[in-house]
Amino acid sequence: MTRTANRILFYPYHLFLLLSVVFLSGCIKADEHDLSFRITGLAVYPTSTAEGHPKITGLSVSRNLFGIRLDLFPQEVKAGDFNSDESYVYTDNPVTAIKIWSDQPYNSIPAYGSLNTQFLHFKGNYFAVDSIPDGGAIYPSAKNYPDYKENHYPSYTHLISRSAPQPGAYKFYVSLTLEDGTYFVDSTPVIQLTP
Repeated sequence: MTRTANRILFYPYHLFLLLSVVFLSGCIKADEHDLSFRITGLAVYPTSTAEGHPKITGLSVSRNLFGIRLDLFPQEVKAGDFNSDESYVYTDNPVTAIKIWSDQPYNSIPAYGSLNTQFLHFKGNYFAVDSIPDGGAIYPSAKNYPDYKENHYPSYTHLISRSAPQPGAYKFYVSLTLEDGTYFVDSTPVIQLTP
């Protein structure tokens, strides 16, 4: 090969090396946008979907439109440079089990039996809805809520009813178990589910 041909092969090699270093340095810093939080409590409230999205309601709600709001009291664990397109927000102590039950029979389920399969986990819009298996986990996220850019951590999440129970007075209970064994439980006041 001639000297000119060697130079032509030499420059693409260095260009490739330079671009590889730039690309890899961008990947190494990708987690600088990540944020993490920890759930520090649980408060439970009745909701209604009469206006579309779940809203906290009074103690009387249509049995076809009711749900449960879970306030989670998130606490920041790892701060980062938040970017709504690049940031990954996660909990460092995730929910490993949720249980929902009532003091009254719910359709064919006896009082105090698991109602997990009777609810959906609503995470801000109807395209972000998950079923809740018995003994299963939920993954709260604020990403689909309108204030996500200001409030990155899920301060609340919703459970919406999949099936309407018989009209009557119900008290619902929710428990969350976190990965480290932390356990939270709370209940709604008595709710009158109307026809």
